[in-house]
Amino acid sequence: MRIVYGGGKGTFEINQDLSTVPGDAEANDYFGDSLATVDHNADGCTDLVVGASREDVGSVTDGGTVDVIYGASGGLASGRAALHLEQGAGSGDILAATSDSGDRMGAAVAAGLTFANEPYIVIGT
Repeated sequence: MRIVYGGGKGTFEINQDLSTVPGDAEANDYFGDSLATVDHNADGCTDLVVGASREDVGSVTDGGTVDVIYGASGGLASGRAALHLEQGAGSGDILAATSDSGDRMGAAVAAGLTFANEPYIVIGT
């Protein structure tokens, strides 16, 4: 997918082959089939939430994943590595979940801030 920065700052291509995005681009992953924005790490830069609903998770076909690609003063993916979310990895409820074939985690994503200005991400499976 291509990002067009405002103010004449150019364009940037985001895909799974970036060094800051885990995994590799493969045919039919549907990387970018759902998108949302939020300042997830509260650093003052907008971060991009990207669903890849047909990403295979190990041997699980179409389990799906979500990546939070962090923004920085140099633009998206120019700072810290992306946060990679998949069922059965990480922490909390996502770690406790099991990725099953056809889950298509990330087919829908939403993000925003609570009334207390805490960032949140909602992920459909």
